[in-house]
Amino acid sequence: MNLQEYREFVRSQALRSEGDAFFNSSIDHASVVVENLFSIAKKEISILSGSFNPRVYGREDIIREARFFLAMSSNNRLRIILESDSEPDRTVHPFFKACCEFSNLELKVAPPGLQERYNFHFIVVDDRSFRYENNKDKPAAIAVFGDREIGEQLGKMYSDLWDQSGEPRSIKPI
Repeated sequence: MNLQEYREFVRSQALRSEGDAFFNSSIDHASVVVENLFSIAKKEISILSGSFNPRVYGREDIIREARFFLAMSSNNRLRIILESDSEPDRTVHPFFKACCEFSNLELKVAPPGLQERYNFHFIVVDDRSFRYENNKDKPAAIAVFGDREIGEQLGKMYSDLWDQSGEPRSIKPI
């Protein structure tokens, strides 16, 4: 399936939201799934990532959807937990540069001891749709739009990781 066909497939999955799992294994596929997760979000997006790869999160389509989500309501919440973070790197990262003005974007860094307790990354939206990498060293993942049971489990797991990840970091430019 070429990238345009994949985009159409993922969009149909997002719109149907019937809980069907599908595999995605490349940076391009990840960005298509993440863009659609952002586009369907109604109240909360939670991301656990290593370094917030700009090849995924720095793409214009994702940034546009993120800005729209954050601007729609001050009650919307976008939380990001990173495993590695550098304030100077954040000032040049396209996503953070474009979204730093929003107070409903929050960032924390998982301490090393916490990172040793898991080997996965994920993004969960409204406790019902997600992209889950069971090996945080590879972009291969499953994605699901519309599975409340697993989505709620990931949401609870994320809240636990958030609570254990220290103080929020500033996202404002230096």
